[in-house]
Amino acid sequence: MSSDSPAGRASSSRVGVLRMAGPGLVVAATGIGSGDVVSATVAGANYGVVLLWAIALGAFFKFVLNEGIARWQLATGKTALEGWADHLPAWVPISFGVYLIVWTVAVSAALTNATGLGIANLTGGAISQPWGAVLHSLVGFTFVVSGGYARFEKLMKLLVGIMGFSTLVPLPFAFTGRPLFVIITYTIVGSLFIPFLAATLLYMNTRIPWTAEVPRNHWTTNVLLVIVLAVFLAVGLQEIDGILR
Repeated sequence: MSSDSPAGRASSSRVGVLRMAGPGLVVAATGIGSGDVVSATVAGANYGVVLLWAIALGAFFKFVLNEGIARWQLATGKTALEGWADHLPAWVPISFGVYLIVWTVAVSAALTNATGLGIANLTGGAISQPWGAVLHSLVGFTFVVSGGYARFEKLMKLLVGIMGFSTLVPLPFAFTGRPLFVIITYTIVGSLFIPFLAATLLYMNTRIPWTAEVPRNHWTTNVLLVIVLAVFLAVGLQEIDGILR
């Protein structure tokens, strides 16, 4: 079949779409962890299809944020992190650094609790959820320390060392007796990053000079970013208030 025929052009068009969508699908898949699966399953079991609208709305909000980050990087050649450091007050990247530490512990705690639940179910309770979490963490720590990533660059070795340390810090959370609470707490901590990101994109994509010919935020984009900021900030604060009570 000739590539100049209508069928050939249609086939090439489909392949082009797949090539553009493929990397995005891979990135989306790698962003789904065990904690996400468990929390999503719990939410589905408790609320059924009532929250389907929230999934669609959240995916749309995520598109708005990712598009803003991509446009910033295309226009400046810098990442959002570099933009925060170069153009925003010093307390912004410092606050993000503190938040990143809290988020790392929350993620690790959620993952260890989720894996503990898994091994408890697989063994029929012979290994309890807390000790299952500890076992998984120690196995992961041993794997990292033993040099499983020795062929990576020196910087990667440092990052892997930090990763191994982070698997030990959240071990006390395995004995809270509330694994789902820990996992949900992780999702709340993660959601607080969204209003921070929306606020910085509002500033960087409208006020900071760009050298490349990349369109700035349209007013509709700014409205959407404000909505994202307000919604996620309100939800995050509401959930925090519920936990404290």
